Amino acid sequence: MVTGNRRGELCGTRWRHVDLATGVLHVQRAIGQYGGTTWEKDTKNEEDRRIVLDPETVLVLSEHRERCVARAAALGVKLAGDGFVFSRDANGAGHLKPDSATQRYGRLVERLGIDTSIHKLRTYNATELLAAGLDIRTAAGRLGHGGGVTTMKHYVPWTTEADQRAAGTITPRDLARRAADPVSQATGPGARHLVVDGAASGADAQPVGPRSG
Repeated sequence: MVTGNRRGELCGTRWRHVDLATGVLHVQRAIGQYGGTTWEKDTKNEEDRRIVLDPETVLVLSEHRERCVARAAALGVKLAGDGFVFSRDANGAGHLKPDSATQRYGRLVERLGIDTSIHKLRTYNATELLAAGLDIRTAAGRLGHGGGVTTMKHYVPWTTEADQRAAGTITPRDLARRAADPVSQATGPGARHLVVDGAASGADAQPVGPRSG
C-alpha cells in the first residue's frame, strides 16, 4: 500500500534489494505467473527504480526480518542473504507466488468485511500521492510508469477531497488580490457602481455609493 508495487515485484523482492539502514527499496526484479508456472523476470518496464521508505515501513520490514531470522534458526538453517523477503521457506530460498499473494489478501479483507482487492492498493497509493500534492512525475516514478499519462489514466480516480480543495482555491486567492489592489475592488461583489452621466467617457465616470432599485 505504501510503496505502490505490483504484486509480482513484491514477490520478487530479495533482502539484498532492501536497504534498511538508508530506508530505500530497490525494485529490480519481479515474479511472473501463468497458471501454476512461475519465473523470475525483469520489472514490467524493464527499468530498476528506487523507492524511499517511510520510518514506519522500515520498522515493519526490520521486525519481519527478525522473525525470518528467528524462524530459520529454530529450524536449524540460516536465512540466505539473497533470500526472498516473502517466502514460505525458512531460508528464504523460494518466492511467494503472485496468485498466492492475491488469494491470501482476498481472504484477509473478506474476514475484515472490506470490499477490495490487492491491485486496488496500487490505485490507492497513486491517488493519495497526487491528492497530497505530489507532482505527477515523482508519483509515476515510484509506481514504475514510463510517464505520467498512464498514472493519470488508470490509477487516479476522481476524488471528492481533491475536488473540494480545488473549489476552495480560487476564491481566497481572488479576495486576497482584491484586498491588495483597490482598483480591482470595483469589479468584485459589493463593489461601488460607476455612474456615467450622459455621453461622458469612462474617464469621467464618478464612483458613488451602492445603487438602489
